[in-house]
Amino acid sequence: EKMKKLDAKVLDREDSREVVKMYTSLLGQLADFERIKIEAWGQSIEESSQAKLKNSLLRAGGAPLNAPRGAQPLLHVNFDPLLTRLLREVKYFIVLGLKVPESALEIYQRGEIFRRHMGNLDLIVNIYNKIQYSLLPVERPLLRSQLDKINKSLAQGIDLGSKKGKSLNWKSNGIDNFITEAM
Repeated sequence: EKMKKLDAKVLDREDSREVVKMYTSLLGQLADFERIKIEAWGQSIEESSQAKLKNSLLRAGGAPLNAPRGAQPLLHVNFDPLLTRLLREVKYFIVLGLKVPESALEIYQRGEIFRRHMGNLDLIVNIYNKIQYSLLPVERPLLRSQLDKINKSLAQGIDLGSKKGKSLNWKSNGIDNFITEAM
């Protein structure tokens, strides 16, 4: 832009032609570098993002040190931070008008659904953890049947590792039903 606004007499000089040639070459190299980096980013996120979407909705963590005896491990929403980063990066790619890989765009288009699910799951997990943490050992036997129902309901969203059965993941179709049932 600014090069084109220069006076024609300046641009006709031999040394300015060399500067324009170098400038044009540099612009081409920068465009190539940008394209290569975007393609590499697209390939790396293709593999990792699809694997991260196969994570279970929830994961069990350790109980706090001062947790009551008999308390279940605390739960956490299992949405990988790399997926959050991917959603943010795709947003900025779109704002900048850059080409976005198809797989990343598909995940981005479901971003609002992921946010809604994470918000609802956060509510569920916070209530569950508060119950587990605040119940006294003497109260647990009295509420055993209700606690078992809650645990059974939440079990379909937790990766049970070696146990048989498949937990819901971020690509599953029944997440809304799971959330409704858990609430």
